[in-house]
Amino acid sequence: MWLLNTANGNFVSVNDPRSVRYAPLSHVWSKDLQVPELSFHELRRIQEEVRAAREKDPTVPEDAVLAHTSLKIRSACAYARDDGIGLLWANTCCIDKSSSAELGEAINSMYSWYSSST
Repeated sequence: MWLLNTANGNFVSVNDPRSVRYAPLSHVWSKDLQVPELSFHELRRIQEEVRAAREKDPTVPEDAVLAHTSLKIRSACAYARDDGIGLLWANTCCIDKSSSAELGEAINSMYSWYSSST
């Protein structure tokens, strides 16, 4: 299971959702979004770009990944942080849908992820 660090927007791998405290964020069922939801691969690309930029310039802010995400992700992370929650699970960007094994596991354990969240 992939979770987002609410302070910096980087992925954190967690094997048991009951072992950590995290906030859930669900996607919107609409094709009319002005800003589309980020996928796992789009967010991973942003994380890699920020990591590379930080190697060249160590002054790149810790939250640079979040600055490149949607307002929805940034706001959810801020809301969770304000409640003292350091991790966020968003079903749009925390599931690698290109991996049939990960997608299958996500579908089979979706209820567990929501019910184990804070």
